[in-house]
Amino acid sequence: MNAIGLGHGIRALRRRRGLTQAELARRAGVSQPWISRLERGHPGAALSLVLDVIGTLDARASVSPIPERKGPGLDEWLERFGR
Repeated sequence: MNAIGLGHGIRALRRRRGLTQAELARRAGVSQPWISRLERGHPGAALSLVLDVIGTLDARASVSPIPERKGPGLDEWLERFGR
């Protein structure tokens, strides 16, 4: 997954939970513009802050240095529930 895919996943989770970017930012302890940049896949987001935002959405992330696998996964989920 790249930064854009991660950002789209975070946006989809936020929307499913009915949160605005401002509300998610407040809960995660970051700024709303930072959430906006994260959701658009802009570089420069510290991994620890990204994980805090994901945790605020009652989700978890796994980061591993293995090759991407093809098949159903986040991309399919995003197509179903919106970007």
